[in-house]
Formats: sequence, C-alpha cells, structure tokens
Amino acid sequence: MFAVLLVALLCALPMRGATLTLQQALIRANHAHGLDALPDDALRTLEAPPRFEWPVVRAEGSLSNARSLDIFNEQIVHSQSYLALVSVDYPLLDGGSRALRQEASRLAARSFRERTRELADAVHDETVDAVARLFVAQERSRILRAGYERAIAMKTRANEMLVSHEISNTTAAQWQDEALAAEAQLIDLDIERLDAEARLRQLMGDTSSEPIDVAVILSREDGEGPQPSPQSAQESSFAVSAAQDDVNLRLARAARKPQLLLSAFGGVAGVPDTFSLYGVRMTVSFPMFDAAARRRVAEAQLELAAAQMQRVERPKVNVEGLQRRIDILARAVDIAKERAASVTRLTTAGLRSESALAAANVDVARRESELLAARVELWKAMQHVR
Repeated sequence: MFAVLLVALLCALPMRGATLTLQQALIRANHAHGLDALPDDALRTLEAPPRFEWPVVRAEGSLSNARSLDIFNEQIVHSQSYLALVSVDYPLLDGGSRALRQEASRLAARSFRERTRELADAVHDETVDAVARLFVAQERSRILRAGYERAIAMKTRANEMLVSHEISNTTAAQWQDEALAAEAQLIDLDIERLDAEARLRQLMGDTSSEPIDVAVILSREDGEGPQPSPQSAQESSFAVSAAQDDVNLRLARAARKPQLLLSAFGGVAGVPDTFSLYGVRMTVSFPMFDAAARRRVAEAQLELAAAQMQRVERPKVNVEGLQRRIDILARAVDIAKERAASVTRLTTAGLRSESALAAANVDVARRESELLAARVELWKAMQHVR
C-alpha cells in the first residue's frame, strides 16, 4: 500500500523546478509499464498447490415425456421418465500426471516471474541509458556553454575592433566564423538534450511539457569492488524454459501409461416407479497404443532439444578498461587547463591573440565533456551489471 501511495505521489509531483534521480525515474518507468501491480493471488495459487485435490464431481439429469402409438392394439402408450445422478471421479493410477501438473503450475508461475524480471531488467537498462544520455547532454551543455562564452563574445568584439580599425576585415571575418561555429554547436547540444529528454519522458509515460533535469552522483568507487555475475539472471531464464520443456516431455510420457479411474455414482430414477441408483465403476485405459500420444512425446522431445540449444552468454563489462580511459582523459583535462592558463598569460602580455585564448578555453571544455561522458559510461555499465 505504501509503495502504491509513493508511486502516486511521485507521478503527481510537478516537473518544474524538480530534479529527478535514477530511482525516481525507475519508479515512474515501472509504473508506466505495469510492473508495480503483479497478480500475487494467482501466483501464490500456482506456486503452492494443495497436497490433496478433491475428486471431480459431476451432476447429470434427464427428463423425458413420450407418447407412442401401438398399431396392433390400436391404443396410445404414454410414458414419463426422469433421472438424477451424481458421479464422483478420482484417478487411482495416472502415471504420475497429477504431480507433474503441479510441477508445471509452479514452473508457469516461475516463468511469469522470470518474464517480469526480464521486462523489469529491460526497462531498468533503457531508463539507465535515457538518464545517462540526458545527464550527459545537460552537463555537456553547461560545460561547453561556459567554454564557448569567450568564442561567442568574439563576434561582438570583432565588430567593435573592426570599427576602430584595430583588426582587418579578414581577422574580423575569422572571429565571426568561429563565433557562429560555437553557437551552432550549442544549438546541437540543445537538440541532443531535447531528444534525450523525450526518450526519458516516453519511458516514464509523462505527457507534460515541463523540462526535466536529472541528478547523477559520479564517484570513483563506481568502478571498484567485486563485479556481479551478469550471466546468472539469463541462466535462470534458460533453466526455467528447459524445466518447462522437461515437464512437458514427462507429461506426454505419463499420458501413455495405463490409466485407472474410479467412479462412484448415486441418484434416483423414475420409469414410472421411483427407484434409487448407486454403484462403483472402474475404468482402465491403455493409451500406449495411441499414435497421437506417441507423436506428442516426439514433439516434446524436439522442444526440449531446441531449448537446450538456445543458450547464449552476455558479454562482461570491461570496468578496468573504462577506468583506464577515465584516468587518461582526466590527465588530458589537466594538461588542457595548464595550456589555457599559459595562453591566458601570453594573451595578457600581448603575445597571443584573443582567438588563440578562445580556442584554448574551448579545448578545455571539450576535454571536460569527454571526461564526463566516460565517467557516465562507467556509471551506466555498473548500473547494468548491478
């Protein structure tokens, strides 16, 4: 009940001024895909079948009213009859089919849970990708916008210096071209952010038009520690499928064994006098000679063999490689910042141009953006394997 109230509260919150975390986005995505409302009663019924099953009870009734003409005696014969009968059927020998059907019920519930888990894993992975993509877009926009401010300001600066004849027309055109290129890249970043936001909004089933911001905590510890095995979940899914096919095969074989059915019946009949009926009937069948049953066994064998051949493994995530790439990019950012500081001093001394300083700042912003993307990629990989 608390989880339902929490989901309703999160879905009712306005998007303006709010920052979504990964967990909040996952709650909304699961709610949009119906993963927070499973048929628990039906699952419990299949997962815990009763040890004793009541016999099958059948009730039969008939009523007839007939008139017939006796042509030899030239008279009409009128007869009325009725029958009310209750039968109770209980299999004494079924080749183990009852226990196999209970096992099949438990596997059906387990298969549903596995399919639900796989759907939840898919929604989780897609939500993680969407959150990571939106976070990278919004942070790259913030980082590069700060780096491009000097390049964009060169457009106005070029016009002022051109009027005062401090630079030539060629230099002014070059500065304006660099400023326009920076503005175009910022527009591309805005489009990238809108696309990532639209994907996340689609996963959460959000139809509002308010902007979405996400918060991701990146730390170096994300790539440390033991790595969970990504194969365990998929191996469980294959195990359930193989177990279901094995039970189907055993059910098909059990259906070919001799069957013994005990039936007890009792009732009343009137033809026209009323009298009672009761008795016990035993029915023995030998389905091992049934060609259709033999074909069902062969089909079940093929399905089991096909399930065992569909086993594949998911690739492992190379966390160490991602971490080494982050270390190299972090060193590149430090070098770019040192170079930008050097160019700033040279520009102040009049030894370097404003264009060189703007290019150095843009290079710092670009390398910081690459470092951010690598760190988010590592965070996303760890979220997938966890």
